[in-house]
Amino acid sequence: LQHMSNQSQMLLKQNVLLEQLKYIANVEPKTILPPIVGPTEGYRRKARLGVKFVEKKNKLLIGFREQNNRYLADLTTCKVLIPQIGESFEPLRDALMQLSNYRSIAQIELSAGDETVAIIVRHLEPLTEHDCEILKKFGEQHRVHVYLQPKGPDTVHLIYPEHSELSYQIDGSLLKFNPLDFVQVNAAINKKMLASAIEHLDLKPTDKVLDLFSGLGNFTIPIAKRAEQVVGVE
Repeated sequence: LQHMSNQSQMLLKQNVLLEQLKYIANVEPKTILPPIVGPTEGYRRKARLGVKFVEKKNKLLIGFREQNNRYLADLTTCKVLIPQIGESFEPLRDALMQLSNYRSIAQIELSAGDETVAIIVRHLEPLTEHDCEILKKFGEQHRVHVYLQPKGPDTVHLIYPEHSELSYQIDGSLLKFNPLDFVQVNAAINKKMLASAIEHLDLKPTDKVLDLFSGLGNFTIPIAKRAEQVVGVE
């Protein structure tokens, strides 16, 4: 949607939501609150980038999948991603091209907390010790923690540095998470969204709250500070 102005993007998304509420859920809201706004560039802290070596171009592509997911948009930068990764596509591409099995790299997953930026390199064939050293060097130069994923999600493991911890502060609490865990992609919007939800819930100390699809407890933990009890179900 980046061909549209930010205002137009918000209006489009709002209209899609209202249409789905009307035609799928059969409800129409009596009141529509102003949209919650935040940074429009350099904010996205969670993303999955496709990686593919194209023989005809003799080039390793890094980018988001196009509508036909056989193809990747060939990106050199991404203004939406946090700058540490969004402005490092070229050095990341150079590092991947030095790997002995660069054709086996399928995707790069980005996950960032308040202090730590991590990438998960999904590889379909084993990497050598030398390959790992190349990725560690990239991590060191760009202050990025590097994980490998040879198979399913349970095979994700850290190779640089020796210890890593992803976390973010929300309502005075520290939420720790693993690199594949879901987090709200826009940290600034998340804080405003939480404040809005707490305000509209108008919680009392005697309230008992059910938080469905609770994930890490992004809403559950702040609610617990204000209600008698909250049950988070994921």
